[in-house]
Amino acid sequence: SALKMAVVVQFKKGLVCILVSLCLVLGMWTILVMTFSKSRNFDEITNCNASKRDEQVTLDLMCNHYRQGKISGSFCKTMCLRNSVHFQRCMGYKNDSAVFLVDLENSDQSSIVLKSMRSTRELKDALDYARSVSQEQPTADQESGETVVRTHLKRILDLIGAKSDESTVNLIVPHYTVECDKDGDTTLSPGEVEFCLRLVYTQEYLFNIILKDTGRTPHLYGMCGGVYATDYYNMPISPPPLNEKDSRPWKVRALLAIALLNLVTSYEKTANGVVFLCDMQADNFAAVKNEDGTYDAYSIDMDLSFFEKALYRMLHRRAREERECKTDKDCSLVDCRVQCKDGHCTSSMTTSNLQMMCYRIFTGDGDILWGLLHSPPQSIEAKLGALLHECLDPDSPLPYMEGTLVHSPLNTLETLKSLLTQSLE
Repeated sequence: SALKMAVVVQFKKGLVCILVSLCLVLGMWTILVMTFSKSRNFDEITNCNASKRDEQVTLDLMCNHYRQGKISGSFCKTMCLRNSVHFQRCMGYKNDSAVFLVDLENSDQSSIVLKSMRSTRELKDALDYARSVSQEQPTADQESGETVVRTHLKRILDLIGAKSDESTVNLIVPHYTVECDKDGDTTLSPGEVEFCLRLVYTQEYLFNIILKDTGRTPHLYGMCGGVYATDYYNMPISPPPLNEKDSRPWKVRALLAIALLNLVTSYEKTANGVVFLCDMQADNFAAVKNEDGTYDAYSIDMDLSFFEKALYRMLHRRAREERECKTDKDCSLVDCRVQCKDGHCTSSMTTSNLQMMCYRIFTGDGDILWGLLHSPPQSIEAKLGALLHECLDPDSPLPYMEGTLVHSPLNTLETLKSLLTQSLE
């Protein structure tokens, strides 16, 4: 009897140990899963540090969540059901946003770019406001949810200097609601409003919508979870590594320069005024070759781009602050150069899009022996050199009147384009 009792006690102790071990294992597994989900969330593809295999796991997880109805977006069906998506490489990471190149099997778009939505301070304020509205109106209907989205869309349109009238908002809102209405019931729940606001405050997405008619921004295919898909252009404008000249044939370089000049022309006359490109590095542009051998250039990164109304307002605000300076560079927004006068920043720009394109891309930061247009044919060498000098440093000093925004001199632009075209004949 005592022996049986001892056996029973030992059995119970062993069972308890087994159960405790199982609980510990289960707890650790839960923590690991939560950690993985948190760091590799299908809605938060925001870094370039993971391995190619891990990024593929993230894409597969995103598609699994779509099939389970946990995420939505107009591009999910194309990406996850009609085609197999394969991670190729990370193209860049900045401002909490990653850019991935992926391949799609059985698709006309063999390669596409996936960009994750950004997080900003303005977005946090917008989300706090949306949550307060949903708490105050727990039974809010579609109109109240859409009203929140419309209010913040008007706010961001005004912020970037675009038209924010009712008719403009009416045209743009459907681009967002089609992505946010997860269950397709034509209403926007508080959760769907939050998702919509994240997209509204992704400035580059909005630029792509507004500038669609210029044909100079990548085509938007839509959203899936926390990423949006755009065209991929495989012809870089980027120069070679430091201290190496661009070895591509003159014809290719001249045609790319013509494509960039066409892009500048398009941005000088949009429905919202001039688009100022304040980050003119070559990596922010790419091109695609047409059937006739010419190229079309595209802006593939517009994080530091502004419509003239917004830039004018920004410069005036900085001038009122009487920011101290020693040179124009102290006042500038990267490549949007602003005048320093009497030790204080003014509201006057001193450069145009064309001038900075000549400086950053056509020449190697002002050195005509480098850059995209180095070593031209002898037949145009003298004329091109003179034109580039004029582009970099106009003969007639710009009138530094208070509040001046400098437009690209179209006569210089057209003369430069004509000369480059002549060199190809």
